[in-house]
Amino acid sequence: MPVTDYEVIVINDGGAGLDARRARTMWKEVGGKAAFQYHRISNKGLSAAVNRGLQSARGEYYTVLPDDDEMEPKKLSVMCNFLDQRAAVSVAYCLPQYIDHQSEPIKSPAKFLAFQKKHPVLRWDHIVNGHGLVVHATATMYRREAVADVGGWDEKLPTAEEFEYHLRLLHGGHDFHAVPSVLTRYRLHQSNKSTDWRKKRKPYMPYIYGKFFPDKKAPH
Repeated sequence: MPVTDYEVIVINDGGAGLDARRARTMWKEVGGKAAFQYHRISNKGLSAAVNRGLQSARGEYYTVLPDDDEMEPKKLSVMCNFLDQRAAVSVAYCLPQYIDHQSEPIKSPAKFLAFQKKHPVLRWDHIVNGHGLVVHATATMYRREAVADVGGWDEKLPTAEEFEYHLRLLHGGHDFHAVPSVLTRYRLHQSNKSTDWRKKRKPYMPYIYGKFFPDKKAPH
C-alpha cells in the first residue's frame, strides 16, 4: 500500500507547546507524505481523544497510537495486508514488545507469542470461559465497519478504556485474529507495572462487566 494511502491524525488533549502550525511543520520535517490532520481538545482524556480521531478518520482501517507507545515501521503495511486478504475479519491484533522510558526492550514477547499460538482467533466465548484478554490498543487494527457497529470508546472511564472497548467488540461478534509478528512497542513505566494497573482498574470492573453480565458474576 503506498504511503499516500495512509492518514495520520494527531489529537492534542490539552498539551502545551504543540499547535497546528508546529504539528504540520514537524510532519514536513520528517518527510511525512501521508494525509495529515491535527485537532485539539481540552483535557478530556484518552477516550475522548480516540473518539475525536475516529470521527475524523476517512480510511477503511483504524489503529490507535497513544503518545507514550511506538510502532514498528512495517506495522501498518503488514496489518493492512492481513485485513485486505481476509474480508470477513473485523479486528487484527499483533504482538507487542515492552520497552522502558528510554525505548529499550525490557520484556520478551514470548508470553504474548504463546498466547497468540493458543488463541489465533479470540471470540466472545473466550471471555465467557474466564480467560484473560492480553491485547493492547496499540497492537490492534479495526475495520471501519466494526467501529461503526459498536461505537467509540467509553469516555466515562479514566482507565481500562481499551479493555472495555475490546470486550465490546468481542461481544458484538467482531473476533480478533492474530498477526504473529512483533509490530508495536508498549512503554512500561514504573507507575504502570501490571500490579499497579490492576489496582487502578479494579474499581471500574463492576461498571465494565455490568454491561455484559448484568445478571451474574463476571467470569474473571
